[in-house]
Amino acid sequence: MQVRSARAEISTQRTRDIKRHNNEAFHQLTQDPSLTDLHIRAQTDFDSLDDVEKLRWGIWLFTWINQTEDGYLSGRAGIPDMEWVDSYILGVALVLRTTGGQHFWGRMRGFFDQDFADRLDQEIAAGTTTYLEALLH
Repeated sequence: MQVRSARAEISTQRTRDIKRHNNEAFHQLTQDPSLTDLHIRAQTDFDSLDDVEKLRWGIWLFTWINQTEDGYLSGRAGIPDMEWVDSYILGVALVLRTTGGQHFWGRMRGFFDQDFADRLDQEIAAGTTTYLEALLH
């Protein structure tokens, strides 16, 4: 019974940690007007970004994808209550459908777990709506 209880606590803590990390990433985005502008321009007019802006956005995007992958792998490892990861995967896919997202995903894909990358590719291919379109329209 103690092992089950400990496993449940680890599972709950893992879920909280992943959600907290994602919330921190989005908090940065919403609290820093220059990052908000960068995020919008990276999705709507990627070619207008200079190299520093592209690198900054790429690092932010890599972090978001990495945190989503952590949730995916936790669910695959049998940690319960990870159904919310599907919505994170969809959110990432909506961004990766943009020109900027495609630019970075082509370069980053090899850094991620193959099953996760394949799952993300399936979600990217499942539609054409982008993150901003989903939010604004």
